[in-house]
Amino acid sequence: LTETIIFRRKYGFEEFWKLPAFHFFQAEGAEMYFCGSGKFDKDGDPFIIGRLRMCNPENMHPWNHLKAALFLLERVRARDLRGPGRSASYILDLSELNFKANVSASADNTPEGKRKAPAQKNRAQLGAGKDAPKWLIDKHGELSPGMSVLKVALEMVSAHFPETLKKVYFWNSDSLFLIAFKVFSLWVDARTRSKFVFIGNGWLDSKPAKLLESFDPSVLPREFGGLGESLEGDGFIQRFLDREAAGLGFGGQGEST
Repeated sequence: LTETIIFRRKYGFEEFWKLPAFHFFQAEGAEMYFCGSGKFDKDGDPFIIGRLRMCNPENMHPWNHLKAALFLLERVRARDLRGPGRSASYILDLSELNFKANVSASADNTPEGKRKAPAQKNRAQLGAGKDAPKWLIDKHGELSPGMSVLKVALEMVSAHFPETLKKVYFWNSDSLFLIAFKVFSLWVDARTRSKFVFIGNGWLDSKPAKLLESFDPSVLPREFGGLGESLEGDGFIQRFLDREAAGLGFGGQGEST
Protein backbone atom coordinates (compact mmCIF):
# COMPACT_ATOMS: atom_id res chain seq x y z
CA LEU A 1 0.00 0.00 0.00
CA THR A 2 2.81 2.41 0.88
CA GLU A 3 4.53 1.75 -2.45
CA THR A 4 1.28 2.47 -4.32
CA ILE A 5 0.79 5.76 -2.45
CA ILE A 6 4.34 6.79 -3.35
CA PHE A 7 3.83 5.68 -6.95
CA ARG A 8 0.61 7.70 -7.29
CA ARG A 9 2.24 10.79 -5.82
CA LYS A 10 5.33 10.55 -8.03
CA TYR A 11 3.33 9.89 -11.17
CA GLY A 12 1.04 12.86 -10.48
CA PHE A 13 -2.29 11.04 -10.22
CA GLU A 14 -3.89 14.23 -8.88
CA GLU A 15 -3.58 15.59 -12.43
CA PHE A 16 -6.02 12.93 -13.61
CA TRP A 17 -8.82 14.76 -11.79
CA LYS A 18 -7.69 18.29 -12.65
CA LEU A 19 -6.88 18.08 -16.36
CA PRO A 20 -9.21 17.01 -19.20
CA ALA A 21 -8.94 13.62 -20.86
CA PHE A 22 -7.64 15.02 -24.12
CA HIS A 23 -4.61 16.41 -22.26
CA PHE A 24 -3.44 12.82 -21.83
CA PHE A 25 -5.01 11.08 -24.82
CA GLN A 26 -3.82 13.67 -27.32
CA ALA A 27 -0.42 14.36 -25.81
CA GLU A 28 2.46 14.07 -28.26
CA GLY A 29 3.02 10.41 -29.09
CA ALA A 30 0.34 9.11 -26.69
CA GLU A 31 -0.90 6.71 -29.42
CA MET A 32 -3.92 5.67 -27.34
CA TYR A 33 -5.90 2.93 -28.99
CA PHE A 34 -8.21 1.97 -26.09
CA CYS A 35 -10.70 3.75 -23.85
CA GLY A 36 -13.79 3.26 -21.71
CA SER A 37 -16.81 2.01 -23.63
CA GLY A 38 -19.38 3.87 -21.54
CA LYS A 39 -21.21 0.54 -21.16
CA PHE A 40 -21.44 -2.31 -18.67
CA ASP A 41 -21.57 -6.09 -18.93
CA LYS A 42 -24.33 -8.35 -17.64
CA ASP A 43 -22.85 -8.22 -14.12
CA GLY A 44 -22.89 -4.42 -14.09
CA ASP A 45 -19.13 -4.16 -14.52
CA PRO A 46 -17.52 -1.72 -17.00
CA PHE A 47 -15.52 -2.72 -20.02
CA ILE A 48 -12.79 -1.10 -22.07
CA ILE A 49 -12.47 -1.34 -25.85
CA GLY A 50 -9.29 -1.12 -27.90
CA ARG A 51 -8.17 -1.49 -31.52
CA LEU A 52 -4.48 -2.37 -31.47
CA ARG A 53 -3.70 -1.58 -35.10
CA MET A 54 -4.67 2.07 -34.60
CA CYS A 55 -1.39 2.46 -32.72
CA ASN A 56 1.67 3.56 -34.71
CA PRO A 57 4.76 2.47 -32.76
CA GLU A 58 6.92 4.72 -34.92
CA ASN A 59 5.17 7.75 -33.41
CA MET A 60 4.80 6.54 -29.82
CA HIS A 61 6.23 8.49 -26.91
CA PRO A 62 6.55 5.67 -24.34
CA TRP A 63 6.01 7.74 -21.22
CA ASN A 64 3.12 9.79 -22.62
CA HIS A 65 1.46 6.54 -23.68
CA LEU A 66 1.87 5.02 -20.22
CA LYS A 67 0.51 8.11 -18.48
CA ALA A 68 -2.57 8.18 -20.72
CA ALA A 69 -3.13 4.49 -19.99
CA LEU A 70 -2.85 5.11 -16.23
CA PHE A 71 -5.29 8.01 -16.54
CA LEU A 72 -7.81 5.63 -18.08
CA LEU A 73 -7.30 2.95 -15.44
CA GLU A 74 -7.67 5.51 -12.66
CA ARG A 75 -11.00 6.65 -14.12
CA VAL A 76 -12.23 3.06 -14.31
CA ARG A 77 -11.10 2.27 -10.76
CA ALA A 78 -12.54 5.39 -9.17
CA ARG A 79 -15.76 5.94 -11.08
CA ASP A 80 -16.98 2.78 -12.76
CA LEU A 81 -16.21 -0.09 -10.42
CA ARG A 82 -19.38 -0.30 -8.37
CA GLY A 83 -18.12 -1.39 -5.00
CA PRO A 84 -15.27 -3.47 -3.60
CA GLY A 85 -14.37 -6.69 -5.35
CA ARG A 86 -15.63 -5.48 -8.73
CA SER A 87 -13.46 -5.55 -11.86
CA ALA A 88 -13.40 -4.44 -15.49
CA SER A 89 -13.07 -6.37 -18.74
CA TYR A 90 -11.14 -5.40 -21.86
CA ILE A 91 -12.03 -6.27 -25.45
CA LEU A 92 -8.99 -5.81 -27.68
CA ASP A 93 -9.66 -5.87 -31.42
CA LEU A 94 -6.66 -7.31 -33.29
CA SER A 95 -8.34 -7.25 -36.72
CA GLU A 96 -6.85 -5.71 -39.82
CA LEU A 97 -8.19 -2.16 -40.20
CA ASN A 98 -8.85 0.03 -43.21
CA PHE A 99 -8.81 3.62 -41.97
CA LYS A 100 -6.39 6.29 -40.77
CA ALA A 101 -6.55 6.93 -37.04
CA ASN A 102 -6.53 10.62 -36.17
CA VAL A 103 -8.10 11.12 -32.73
CA SER A 104 -5.51 9.82 -30.28
CA ALA A 105 -3.39 7.50 -32.44
CA SER A 106 -1.88 7.83 -35.91
CA ALA A 107 -1.62 4.50 -37.74
CA ASP A 108 -2.70 4.72 -41.40
CA ASN A 109 -4.20 1.36 -42.29
CA THR A 110 -5.61 2.42 -45.66
CA PRO A 111 -4.11 0.66 -48.70
CA GLU A 112 -2.29 3.86 -49.62
CA GLY A 113 -1.02 4.35 -46.08
CA LYS A 114 0.34 0.82 -45.90
CA ARG A 115 2.37 1.44 -49.07
CA LYS A 116 4.04 4.53 -47.63
CA ALA A 117 7.39 4.43 -45.87
CA PRO A 118 7.39 5.71 -42.25
CA ALA A 119 7.29 9.50 -42.30
CA GLN A 120 9.65 9.95 -39.35
CA LYS A 121 12.21 8.17 -37.26
CA ASN A 122 11.20 5.99 -34.39
CA ARG A 123 10.83 8.15 -31.28
CA ALA A 124 13.29 5.91 -29.47
CA GLN A 125 15.92 7.20 -31.91
CA LEU A 126 14.87 10.76 -31.17
CA GLY A 127 15.37 10.42 -27.42
CA ALA A 128 11.77 9.99 -26.27
CA GLY A 129 12.86 7.18 -23.99
CA LYS A 130 14.83 9.73 -21.96
CA ASP A 131 11.91 12.16 -21.70
CA ALA A 132 10.54 10.93 -18.38
CA PRO A 133 11.01 11.58 -14.65
CA LYS A 134 14.41 10.40 -13.44
CA TRP A 135 12.91 7.96 -10.93
CA LEU A 136 11.04 6.17 -13.71
CA ILE A 137 14.14 5.90 -15.89
CA ASP A 138 16.13 4.60 -12.91
CA LYS A 139 13.48 1.96 -12.32
CA HIS A 140 12.58 0.92 -15.89
CA GLY A 141 15.35 2.26 -18.11
CA GLU A 142 14.95 4.25 -21.33
CA LEU A 143 11.93 2.66 -22.92
CA SER A 144 11.44 2.18 -26.63
CA PRO A 145 8.02 1.65 -28.23
CA GLY A 146 6.85 -1.95 -28.36
CA MET A 147 7.24 -4.85 -25.97
CA SER A 148 9.26 -2.91 -23.41
CA VAL A 149 6.36 -0.48 -22.94
CA LEU A 150 3.93 -3.37 -22.59
CA LYS A 151 6.16 -5.03 -20.00
CA VAL A 152 6.28 -1.89 -17.83
CA ALA A 153 2.52 -1.36 -18.23
CA LEU A 154 1.84 -4.91 -17.02
CA GLU A 155 4.17 -4.38 -14.05
CA MET A 156 2.38 -1.16 -13.10
CA VAL A 157 -1.07 -2.70 -13.38
CA SER A 158 -0.06 -5.76 -11.36
CA ALA A 159 1.54 -3.68 -8.62
CA HIS A 160 -0.90 -0.77 -8.34
CA PHE A 161 -4.24 -1.91 -9.80
CA PRO A 162 -4.48 -5.42 -8.35
CA GLU A 163 -7.63 -7.45 -8.88
CA THR A 164 -9.24 -4.85 -11.18
CA LEU A 165 -8.98 -7.10 -14.25
CA LYS A 166 -11.96 -9.37 -14.92
CA LYS A 167 -11.32 -10.72 -18.43
CA VAL A 168 -9.30 -9.76 -21.50
CA TYR A 169 -10.91 -10.79 -24.78
CA PHE A 170 -8.54 -10.87 -27.76
CA TRP A 171 -10.68 -10.49 -30.88
CA ASN A 172 -9.33 -11.95 -34.17
CA SER A 173 -5.72 -12.62 -33.20
CA ASP A 174 -3.27 -13.72 -35.87
CA SER A 175 -0.07 -15.78 -35.82
CA LEU A 176 2.19 -12.75 -35.21
CA PHE A 177 0.18 -11.74 -32.16
CA LEU A 178 0.26 -15.30 -30.83
CA ILE A 179 4.06 -15.25 -31.03
CA ALA A 180 4.14 -11.98 -29.08
CA PHE A 181 1.61 -13.38 -26.61
CA LYS A 182 3.94 -16.26 -25.77
CA VAL A 183 6.44 -13.63 -24.62
CA PHE A 184 4.27 -11.20 -22.67
CA SER A 185 2.18 -13.95 -21.07
CA LEU A 186 5.34 -14.87 -19.15
CA TRP A 187 5.27 -11.44 -17.51
CA VAL A 188 2.01 -12.12 -15.67
CA ASP A 189 1.08 -14.76 -13.14
CA ALA A 190 -1.00 -17.85 -13.86
CA ARG A 191 -4.11 -16.30 -12.32
CA THR A 192 -3.93 -13.36 -14.72
CA ARG A 193 -3.26 -15.64 -17.70
CA SER A 194 -6.41 -17.56 -16.85
CA LYS A 195 -8.40 -14.38 -17.56
CA PHE A 196 -7.27 -14.21 -21.21
CA VAL A 197 -9.86 -15.35 -23.77
CA PHE A 198 -9.17 -15.61 -27.52
CA ILE A 199 -12.18 -14.97 -29.74
CA GLY A 200 -12.11 -15.86 -33.44
CA ASN A 201 -12.35 -18.64 -35.98
CA GLY A 202 -9.08 -20.44 -35.22
CA TRP A 203 -9.22 -23.99 -33.96
CA LEU A 204 -8.01 -22.90 -30.51
CA ASP A 205 -10.29 -19.84 -30.32
CA SER A 206 -13.63 -19.45 -28.64
CA LYS A 207 -16.36 -18.64 -31.15
CA PRO A 208 -17.50 -15.00 -31.52
CA ALA A 209 -20.78 -15.81 -29.76
CA LYS A 210 -18.71 -16.32 -26.58
CA LEU A 211 -18.90 -12.57 -25.95
CA LEU A 212 -22.69 -12.73 -25.77
CA GLU A 213 -22.39 -14.86 -22.64
CA SER A 214 -21.03 -11.83 -20.78
CA PHE A 215 -22.39 -8.87 -22.75
CA ASP A 216 -25.93 -8.01 -23.75
CA PRO A 217 -26.15 -7.50 -27.54
CA SER A 218 -27.43 -3.95 -27.00
CA VAL A 219 -24.13 -2.82 -25.43
CA LEU A 220 -21.75 -4.82 -27.63
CA PRO A 221 -20.45 -2.95 -30.71
CA ARG A 222 -21.49 -4.34 -34.07
CA GLU A 223 -17.87 -5.12 -34.91
CA PHE A 224 -17.97 -7.70 -32.09
CA GLY A 225 -21.25 -9.30 -33.12
CA GLY A 226 -23.54 -7.10 -31.04
CA LEU A 227 -26.32 -4.64 -31.82
CA GLY A 228 -24.77 -1.61 -30.13
CA GLU A 229 -23.06 1.44 -31.60
CA SER A 230 -20.47 0.87 -34.28
CA LEU A 231 -16.90 1.72 -33.31
CA GLU A 232 -16.84 3.93 -36.42
CA GLY A 233 -13.12 3.63 -37.04
CA ASP A 234 -11.60 5.47 -34.10
CA GLY A 235 -14.84 7.35 -33.46
CA PHE A 236 -15.29 5.41 -30.21
CA ILE A 237 -12.25 7.27 -28.83
CA GLN A 238 -13.81 10.62 -29.75
CA ARG A 239 -17.05 9.61 -28.04
CA PHE A 240 -15.09 8.82 -24.89
CA LEU A 241 -13.37 12.22 -25.01
CA ASP A 242 -16.73 13.93 -25.58
CA ARG A 243 -18.20 12.17 -22.54
CA GLU A 244 -15.25 13.24 -20.44
CA ALA A 245 -15.50 16.83 -21.68
CA ALA A 246 -19.19 16.86 -20.71
CA GLY A 247 -18.30 15.59 -17.23
CA LEU A 248 -20.16 12.35 -17.75
CA GLY A 249 -17.29 9.93 -17.28
CA PHE A 250 -17.61 6.43 -18.65
CA GLY A 251 -21.15 5.61 -17.73
CA GLY A 252 -22.75 9.01 -17.23
CA GLN A 253 -22.09 9.02 -13.50
CA GLY A 254 -20.52 12.43 -13.20
CA GLU A 255 -17.29 13.48 -11.55
CA SER A 256 -15.92 11.59 -8.57
CA THR A 257 -15.99 13.40 -5.26
